Amino acid sequence: MQPLRIYDELTAARTRFLRVDELCRLAAEKGFLPSKKDLEAEARLPLKEKKGLEKAQGLIFTETFYWDLNPQTREWTKRFLAASASPDPVLVADPMLALEAPANNWA
Repeated sequence: MQPLRIYDELTAARTRFLRVDELCRLAAEKGFLPSKKDLEAEARLPLKEKKGLEKAQGLIFTETFYWDLNPQTREWTKRFLAASASPDPVLVADPMLALEAPANNWA
């Protein structure tokens, strides 16, 4: 699995905003991620019987949403934060920085 390639394909090279549920649905339809039905079935299993379907879904988000990976991810994050009115990711990671940092300038 190549999460960045998959994410770029689903979002037209990060130019199309998708909600997480929509992203998962599209990825499952294209066979990149397990279907909702498969995830629901696995959720009922004891841990030792699981196949790791939830892990596959998690990789898409952990690899593609690291906001400070490169100039493209930083630019995408600026647009995302402006569109969603989300807090600055640095302050989410370390809220104490809010005491030292100037006002949020992402938007």
